[in-house]
Order: sequence, then C-alpha cells, then structure tokens
Amino acid sequence: MRNHILPHLYPNHLHTHPSSAGVIGYEIYKHLPSVDVCIVPCGGGGLISGVSGYLKAVKPSVQMIGAQPQASPQMVESVKAGRIVNLPTLDTLSNGTAGGIEEGSITFPYCQKYVDEWEAVTETEISTAVYDVLDRHHKVIEGAAGCGIATVHRKAKQLTGKTVVVVVCGSNISPAALSKIIADNAPVGYI
Repeated sequence: MRNHILPHLYPNHLHTHPSSAGVIGYEIYKHLPSVDVCIVPCGGGGLISGVSGYLKAVKPSVQMIGAQPQASPQMVESVKAGRIVNLPTLDTLSNGTAGGIEEGSITFPYCQKYVDEWEAVTETEISTAVYDVLDRHHKVIEGAAGCGIATVHRKAKQLTGKTVVVVVCGSNISPAALSKIIADNAPVGYI
C-alpha cells in the first residue's frame, strides 16, 4: 500500500471554480433578465468572478459591484494597484470574505475585467445590515452577506429606480456575534 500526499488546491486556483459560480449568474439572468446592478460579496474573488463573468457575457450593461469589509479590503486594493497586494486582515464580522488573495489566483484577472466598482464597508455598516435583514425579513445572514446589503444601504440613492440583485451568500454566523449585533442595533427596550 502506498501513501500519497495530495497537494492542497486552493479554490481560487481551480479553473472550474469561476465557471461553477457562474451558475449563480445564469440563475439571476434566467429569473430576472432586467437586472441592472448586481452586488456580490468578495473575498478571494471566486464567487464574484463567476457571477460577473456570466452576467457580463449575456448582458454587458449590467453593473457589477464587489463588496468587501474595510477590515479586509485585499481585492479592492489589489484591483486599484493592478496587482495582488498583501494587506493585514483585521477582525471582521465578514469572516467569509476575510483574508488575502493567493499568488496565481485565476480569479484576480476576472475581477479586474468584469467588476465595475468596489465598495469597502465598515463593521458598523455590516452589523446594521445583518440586523436589518433579521429585523425586517426574519432571516439570519452572515457578515459576508451583510457586506452586500450594506453596499445597498450605502448606495441607496444611486440605485433608486434600478433593478438590483444582491447575492446573499450564507448564514454562517456565531450565536455570540449575532447576539452582539442585536444588542448593538436593537432599539432600547426592544430586547
């Protein structure tokens, strides 16, 4: 019997990764071909590169906006610099988008080519967004999804009258983080 040690393959190095995420873009366009703006949370770029690649292929006029936390703005700053930059990652509610971009990541060129605008949102904006979705829609979302919702809040005036899609990417949030968000955002006497 032989032992094989397989190399760790980072998802953002796999050539199938952006095309897999492109299925989300397909579903958006299939159900809402009138989409004007699509906002996608971004960490290493896998999700947004696939969604934006598909949407730009079928509807080049769609405005793609990437959302990251200010505490971990690696893709935002890398696109500005025209190369992958390494920055420190601070604590963030958006742990799903935190961290750097690996050298050789195939998602970086997609993000440069297909994403029209980037927003780096604050922890307060993320917290408010997570709370608002819980309060208004009775849904729990994670901090990464909160980045997208926070971007909608921040750009509300510019988005008025447009058909906007936000990819809400998950609900992986700890009870402690969610409790703090509720305590920080609920009206006095609400709890």
